[in-house]
Amino acid sequence: MNRCAHCRTKLNASGQCPGEQPLIRDRWGTAAQIAHRLGRDITAKTVHDWLTRAADPKDRLYGLLDRRNLPGRGRGATYVDLLQAAPVERMTRTSTRGAHRQLDVAVVAA
Repeated sequence: MNRCAHCRTKLNASGQCPGEQPLIRDRWGTAAQIAHRLGRDITAKTVHDWLTRAADPKDRLYGLLDRRNLPGRGRGATYVDLLQAAPVERMTRTSTRGAHRQLDVAVVAA
């Protein structure tokens, strides 16, 4: 089973990562799509963790991320707003707690 080297999502039948597909309305995407746009060290699991934390009233990320669930095969798909995920990524990257992550210079320069 092959996985994307960036977001660790399963590749589709043609060998492409679902995270490389365009966002809906240039801002809504799945966890894999959001991970591809936020940096090399962000995975789809990281975005899912943020969604879980944003739903917990005891967490500092509470209420910062909206999710939209669309029905579909299996449990459907959950979409995240990139404009809300970017500040959450910045908060977690600059936090003094938890694992320290490297700053992606290419993203900053762009």
